[in-house]
Amino acid sequence: MAAADLDGVRDLGFLPDGSLHAFHYGMFASHLRGDAVEVTPSLGVLDASRPSGAAVLTLMADQGAIVELGPGGVVARAHDAGGAEVVALGGDRYAVGHAAGVRVVDERGTVAWLPTDGARVLDLAVARDGRWLAAAGIDGVVRVWSTATWTRVANLRGHGQRVAALVFSDDGLLWSGSWDGAVRSWDPRAFDRSAAELQAEVDARWALLLPQVP
Repeated sequence: MAAADLDGVRDLGFLPDGSLHAFHYGMFASHLRGDAVEVTPSLGVLDASRPSGAAVLTLMADQGAIVELGPGGVVARAHDAGGAEVVALGGDRYAVGHAAGVRVVDERGTVAWLPTDGARVLDLAVARDGRWLAAAGIDGVVRVWSTATWTRVANLRGHGQRVAALVFSDDGLLWSGSWDGAVRSWDPRAFDRSAAELQAEVDARWALLLPQVP
């Protein structure tokens, strides 16, 4: 099968050797290295991700298979039916986005269930240091959890429509892209501070001191 005969591309992923892997709708994938293109059967990949420094691509395949693609081929790691987004958390744990939450799994099963207030998860991202897991919601909210305790530490609001994409940059900031056309950045240093601390800082910097009205 020629690349031109393939269905549309569902997701992309690079490996450290510079090869680009394009996962098509249907059951095929294109592997591009330099000018060479190889087309192979795939697992029906729904999502592909590679956290910073990882040597393999983590794939969410049909029927809930979570696999890793690396120089040695494909290795099955875990299973979680019904998910459509996946990101590796390290320590053989994976976060999987669902219609109403995020399930953290390993090869033995569920580690934690993180509800999203009924909002479908459209993308996932993990901080470069592994401390934070962020989920993009169809309701326009970005939810963030501590990976140490699985406690939700933030509901980031500011987008007017669904949040479709998340990424952590090298400097540690979390970036979100929405159907409202905006790209926003969020500083994870705030996740270590209490709401009272943050409110006091906002008041000190921005609040207008108005005279008392009798």
